[in-house]
Amino acid sequence: MKDIRVGIADAHFVVREGLKYVFSHDMNIKIAGECSDGKDIPKLLKENLDLLIFDYDHADYISFEDLQKVFRVAPETNVLVISAHTDAATINRIIRQPIRGLLSKECSEAEILDAVRETAKGKKFFCNRILDVVSESKKDGSTEDCSPTSLSAREIEVIEYIAQGLTAAQVAEKMCLSVHTINTHRKNIFKKLKVNSTTELVRFALKAALI
Repeated sequence: MKDIRVGIADAHFVVREGLKYVFSHDMNIKIAGECSDGKDIPKLLKENLDLLIFDYDHADYISFEDLQKVFRVAPETNVLVISAHTDAATINRIIRQPIRGLLSKECSEAEILDAVRETAKGKKFFCNRILDVVSESKKDGSTEDCSPTSLSAREIEVIEYIAQGLTAAQVAEKMCLSVHTINTHRKNIFKKLKVNSTTELVRFALKAALI
């Protein structure tokens, strides 16, 4: 497997060290650089990154404007945002940017590693808590689970084809899978996102910038 060159932009020393410890459990993830201040992000972007991990929870040092600047300076950059803020206003503000993924800081090690592997390849990845907020269908009393059971890369691919108006048979042909398998993916996607129709699924995909 090709090495994944990761840059970390986070104002908190403990968070940076924690992420580096997590990444040390995957020999293919290499730390290409890090910074604790937004003014140093342009320099970090020059390190031939496969992925930039971005946290602007400490806005005095790294701000939302710094995130916007990343896409002005290097629009093709794969960005994974990790944030302690999981309120709807903040999440909706973030996903309007061309990021690849968004995680809560309460996610597990497995979830973080999965997110890095997928977003470094340009794929989308959102943890369960983020998906719950975006879908606006979280029921009272449900648990805010951040276990590694969010949308898989294959499920997101299925969503993309469904949003294009393809039938299950057409999606199956494109993905070299059986129609039964596609219908199973569709059923699982609907359950995870708590949607009941293709229209609701497309609406969710547009809002979450999956398509």
